[in-house]
Amino acid sequence: MQSQLKSEIQNSFPDNPEDWNLTTLARDTQNIHKLFEDVDWNCPQCGEPGEPINPALLASIPNCICDPCYQRGKSAKIKEFKLIKSEKRKNEIPEIYQETDPDHPGINLPSTKTNNARLEILSWNQYSNLGLWVVGDTRTGKTRSVCLLMQSLIDQGKEVKAFFHGSFGDQILEVLKSDNSFRAWKSQVMRAEILFIDDLFASRMTDRTEATLFDVIDARITYKKPTLITTQLTGKEAKESFNSSQRLQAFFARINEFFQVVTIKGGK
Repeated sequence: MQSQLKSEIQNSFPDNPEDWNLTTLARDTQNIHKLFEDVDWNCPQCGEPGEPINPALLASIPNCICDPCYQRGKSAKIKEFKLIKSEKRKNEIPEIYQETDPDHPGINLPSTKTNNARLEILSWNQYSNLGLWVVGDTRTGKTRSVCLLMQSLIDQGKEVKAFFHGSFGDQILEVLKSDNSFRAWKSQVMRAEILFIDDLFASRMTDRTEATLFDVIDARITYKKPTLITTQLTGKEAKESFNSSQRLQAFFARINEFFQVVTIKGGK
């Protein structure tokens, strides 16, 4: 084996395994490094002996750790990832909606009459380039159903920006007091990976808030940023909330073309 190793070393591979690195291993298409005999080593994290390893591999991966340390590190990362997801849920979804149990409708979700609509919401395809427009009466589970969807999206690592209980219009009015903060807020909302507006049209809009809503939705459609919206009003019913009939028609033309519309009817 030594003579074979020396012969192969002449083809520009180091004869000392400690001189090997990842670049050398990448060139080693014939597995010449396997001609070196395995050596004992101690894990740099816990100091315990690891399984004997090829010295060229050990030199190429200086931060190599033993299996128990790897598993502990993996478990710690999984725990950290779950904690991050939990914190994101808390930051974006009110606690009352985090308690929603889809397996027991009737407790905090309307029962089977709205189940098909809820399944349609949960099966929304984030890659379809369509937003999600959920319309229905109060207490039909619109917000809770979309929150279940949002939890799934957050768990997938998606960034979600949410406005609950009609707060979208309230925030527009608040930031309009300062042009600088309004521009920054508007840009942030337009660029959010996924935007959720709950209970749209909860109150009558001013001409400025109406224009801002239209600009935000139009921009998000243009840049293929999905928007999730719940409302109690149909297009005809929302007429009273708009100041401009022209903008009303343009707005709902975009909803019909670029949103998946789900209607939740009835209740228990």
